Amino acid sequence: MNKNHYFCEITEKHTYNNLTDFTVAFPDAKKICKPGQFLHILCGGNSFLRRPISICDVSENSLRFIFEIRGEGTRALAEKDEGDIVDMLAPLGHGFELSKKDENVVAIGGGIGSFPLLYAAKNCGSVKAILGFRNSDAAYDRFIDDFRKVCDVALMTDDGTAGEKGFTPQGLEKMIEEGDKPDKIITCGPMVMMEKIISIAEKNKIPCYASFEERMGCGIGTCLCCSTKIGGKMQCVCKDGPVFEF
Repeated sequence: MNKNHYFCEITEKHTYNNLTDFTVAFPDAKKICKPGQFLHILCGGNSFLRRPISICDVSENSLRFIFEIRGEGTRALAEKDEGDIVDMLAPLGHGFELSKKDENVVAIGGGIGSFPLLYAAKNCGSVKAILGFRNSDAAYDRFIDDFRKVCDVALMTDDGTAGEKGFTPQGLEKMIEEGDKPDKIITCGPMVMMEKIISIAEKNKIPCYASFEERMGCGIGTCLCCSTKIGGKMQCVCKDGPVFEF
């Protein structure tokens, strides 16, 4: 049996619009899982391919992940309930290298890319967050409330129906212009958003760590399905990432 192969019982389930929020039993999760790593989950139904889903949060003996229903596989996974078993390879990938010595960090998330930043924020010494969503319907209240227990959160929506109207790169630029320049940026979200965040970070000489999302096959770097050009060279998002330094 692969040492990373687990059959985990769902202990808690919440749903919000097109999102499903699972907590599963996972022995020694806090010792094993690093922020920014991901799960490779066998969804069930007629889907025989695993789906990569980021780890949202971790406690001593459980982990939490939130995902959006996007197709047959994730729909089958979302139909599982408390007491059901989830077949997963975990934890996989290279995550955020963080410690309590990391001060003045800003976590910038876009849409479902916000989810892996919760556990990352908990591993920093001091952190602020800028979380962006399309609109109020996409802003998952339970998750945002949990994030606010960890740090100050600036909520932004494209249409202004929740929080401040605008986009997360604008929020970062405003923060810097007001003299609150972060010492480190951690980010995850749509590629167009992260490209802008990375550009702002480079311009202001701020170390930036971005978590990429790509379609994956094996999840361990053998099939090369998720190979993409990052930092001027081809890299496997599943094995070399999903977190990359800029």
